[in-house]
Amino acid sequence: MEPYVPGFDSDVFISYSQANNHAGWITKFRQQLEARLKERVPPGAVFFRDTDSLQGNDDLTPEITRSIRSTAVLVAVVSRSYVTRPWCQKECLEFQAANADRGLTGRIFPVRYDDVSPAEFQKFVGEKLGYEFFAKSPEDKYVDALEPESDAFRTKMNILRMEIGAKLEELKTQPADVPSVAEAEFSPQLSSRPTVFLAEPAPGLGDHADQLTSYLRAFQWEVVRPGDRFYELDNYESTFVTGLRRSLVFVQLLGRKFDPHDDDDVQSWDRWQYLQAQAAGLPSLRWFNKFDKDGKEIDLQKLDADHRDFVTQVGIWDCDPQRFRGLVRTEVESRFHNLRQQERAAGLEGPKPLVVLRADRNDKAFAEEIGQTLRQLSCDALRVPDKEFTSLEDFAKKYAAHGLLVVYRTCPGTWMLARLQELRSFLTTDFGRRWACALWRAPEDEEDSLSCWVDGLLVIEPRKQQCLQEFVAQLQTRIHRSEVSA
Repeated sequence: MEPYVPGFDSDVFISYSQANNHAGWITKFRQQLEARLKERVPPGAVFFRDTDSLQGNDDLTPEITRSIRSTAVLVAVVSRSYVTRPWCQKECLEFQAANADRGLTGRIFPVRYDDVSPAEFQKFVGEKLGYEFFAKSPEDKYVDALEPESDAFRTKMNILRMEIGAKLEELKTQPADVPSVAEAEFSPQLSSRPTVFLAEPAPGLGDHADQLTSYLRAFQWEVVRPGDRFYELDNYESTFVTGLRRSLVFVQLLGRKFDPHDDDDVQSWDRWQYLQAQAAGLPSLRWFNKFDKDGKEIDLQKLDADHRDFVTQVGIWDCDPQRFRGLVRTEVESRFHNLRQQERAAGLEGPKPLVVLRADRNDKAFAEEIGQTLRQLSCDALRVPDKEFTSLEDFAKKYAAHGLLVVYRTCPGTWMLARLQELRSFLTTDFGRRWACALWRAPEDEEDSLSCWVDGLLVIEPRKQQCLQEFVAQLQTRIHRSEVSA
């Protein structure tokens, strides 16, 4: 398989200490990440090499050095052991050097295997807090690395694969005048609301499919379903593919029973539907109901061997149905938001960033002046009253903006404190990491004003106009990311 990102020999290189692969933890981590990325960036990412073949005493041979420098992203599984291994440090530093040569940033993803201090690993991976893959006690004390089979591990993995997938999409480039076959034939037709393709469920799971449909339609989303025994209808294949073309995500509910397919290579209609989605390049979320109608856990060994292999593939969820519905919602919202930004970037007047202005009503006139300044810098601006907000994250999911600017001039201190707390939470979310966020600080009374510092928040002051230029540059970067991932 060719790498997902052209211009690289591989998409993902996992750097780790062999001491952390006891009981196969690293191997299972790699297998799950590879499976999750197949759903996030079909047909999947190419990993440098099987982690089982890496030895703890490997030096940086020319082959390894070349592979590090020609991989799209580096996943560093940092730990107390990792920071003491010279070759682990060399791998990170070699990758940093490749970053500098290519003029790229943000391609390192630290995964925290244990409670090693960030100060210890940030020397090699940059100022990143990383993704915690370890359990804590009620007293917030380190316990142990998360079990790969646990729900907590899967939740963390889902967050990680979303972030890595977004970075791979950003890095991927295609000639603008030569779209790929997959792009030409299966690009989703964006409408005013998301569309989800819900495959015909396994026998006995009709109620689960109906509940999921009702849940998604409650958000005013469209749900495409092929219908019961759809394959008995004329032209069922073309109808099925047309539905896939309209959709953002393919969702499938699997169970112990299945309708057999005439083709021995396909085996079941469950598998046929999944193969169609894979051929269409559509991201997939699949769920297996591990309980029978009496609530007893299914004995997998009693299933047909081929079907057992199909429903136990890495990447299939077997969690509570309610939790799976939440996962579907998160995936759809993320993809719909990305496509809205791409649509905006391709506007007739050329790509213009959209900035959401947050200002108290006392600062409304001042916010309008800022909006005029932004428009002179080729940005669109939209001031949104407080009553229109439930939360920043919910707002971000609905509107294809690229940045947020909070205005601080004459507003009450309590209003500003509430906005800063809101921003701190927002900046930790997936949407918050995609937006450029800034605070325009110009209080009328400097002596009685608040001093505002939030990690990741740019502060713009009248005497520091270069900060405004920096903010606009960050907005243009968001526009570029939308175009690259389009």
